[in-house]
Amino acid sequence: MPSKSIIIPEILEIIFSYLYYPVFYPKFLLSCALVSRSWSNLALPILWNKPFVYDRRGNNHVKQIQQFRTCLSFLPNQFLKQVGLEQYVNKSLKINYNYLSFIKELCHLKLYEACLNFCKDKINDDQIMCRSNHPSKAILQTKILPILTQLYHLIILKYDARIKYFEFSIPFKESCLCDYIPVNYFIFSHHVVSKYFFTSLRSFKCNGRYNFPYEKLFKEVMKHSKNIKHITIENFELVEGNLESLKDLIISQKKLQNIELEFLIKRDFSELFDALNENQNLLRVRISFCSFKKALPIKILSSCKNLKELSIESSEIGYEECHKDFNPFESLKSFKIVKSKLPKEIFDYIFSPNSNLEQIIIKEMDLLNNYPNIIPSICLNCHQLKILKMGFTEKTFEKLLEILKYCINLQELIIYDELCEIEDMYTFNLTDINHLSTGEVFKRLGKLISRNLKKLHFSSFYHCFEYDFKEFLISCKINGCLEYLSINVCGDKSKILRMLENYSKGINKGLIIKQWDTRNYDGNNERFNQIIIVKFN
Repeated sequence: MPSKSIIIPEILEIIFSYLYYPVFYPKFLLSCALVSRSWSNLALPILWNKPFVYDRRGNNHVKQIQQFRTCLSFLPNQFLKQVGLEQYVNKSLKINYNYLSFIKELCHLKLYEACLNFCKDKINDDQIMCRSNHPSKAILQTKILPILTQLYHLIILKYDARIKYFEFSIPFKESCLCDYIPVNYFIFSHHVVSKYFFTSLRSFKCNGRYNFPYEKLFKEVMKHSKNIKHITIENFELVEGNLESLKDLIISQKKLQNIELEFLIKRDFSELFDALNENQNLLRVRISFCSFKKALPIKILSSCKNLKELSIESSEIGYEECHKDFNPFESLKSFKIVKSKLPKEIFDYIFSPNSNLEQIIIKEMDLLNNYPNIIPSICLNCHQLKILKMGFTEKTFEKLLEILKYCINLQELIIYDELCEIEDMYTFNLTDINHLSTGEVFKRLGKLISRNLKKLHFSSFYHCFEYDFKEFLISCKINGCLEYLSINVCGDKSKILRMLENYSKGINKGLIIKQWDTRNYDGNNERFNQIIIVKFN
């Protein structure tokens, strides 16, 4: 009996991205079923999963229009005549599949842009109202918005598409000041809003730029969806009218597991976190490019007893008011912080006793000057740590030895280089030399590596010399069992290669060179740095 072939969806997606334009005109797309029913069952869910944003590479503009033209095949002929699209009236079109029923991801803005681009030829120059080529409200009211409403009617009602992901945002104004988007840009017809609307929604994203009544959209989402697991909120500029409706939306989703907050910097949305207080289902939180005056966000998140992942990037929290009554983050498995400012006391609760952290990522935090308590807390409390990705300056590089000494369950260690603060570059005192050299750190490093550590990666900034590297490998052979090593060694290529070959033989594993770059930094052909990535298996 022949075995059933399995085609990986990601591979199909790559194939179809090349078939879209100019090969995949609508008549070929609509005749996809002629290939075979089994082929269509694989192809159509991918082709129609997220229309108008399918391929983000070149010719995306054209692909949007091509797929939008395909959608017009489903619209009633009477309606096409009404909006001036008589040339697309379907006289005898045989449709093999309910293509629109396959739609699972829908971006309202992309649907709008596809419609606008498609209808651009219909918009006369005298109807353009600003230098950014925005259409007039009359064109939007009589052509663009009616088409959008009809498409929603088809997708939601007639073809019963179960939308899993819905993204909403307002068109970007660029440099103009015109108010060209009417209020009903995002108010759906009562014919569209039915008991099926958003009932299958699992992920919701809203970009809140500009002053628009988003609370009406949130009410529609809350009315029809109770099972959203992932919410992304970004770019909200106004607290009034938005904060309370956002809180209501979050509270209404009893199965919410993930929340992402991005670019909340123009107003303080600290109070938004009240909606997450003691949320037992919340698993992952990502905060990026946000500014919260209060430390309330951290306090509330510490009350979420099942929180597993917390990521904070390029954000400021608690810079005006810091709470004291935090709970330890004992359930946290993964923590990431990059280029952010928090009261340093907060880290005593994140890296608390009984910590269960397995992954920590810390970059651009100036650990020596601003957060001297982080590394000692990690060493003292994070005994379950398996993956550590951390940035070190030349002064803090030696702290790596403490981490290896106490975090013996580490399996993956990635070290980034970071520059000292600007003001430190122009000052000097005796404490500047009161730390181990990188070469000395490398020599001691091998003695602290445990057999659990499989991957060790250093950025090319930190280098050691031949004799340091030799001692490092000798100690590694005795104490550890590395499978991956990325390092910068200053010395002769043939000698370094021989060291690696001897090490691989000593641990009874083969040597695979993934990358080997030889660079000359002094310009005199005297000093060569070998930047190496090798695997042992």
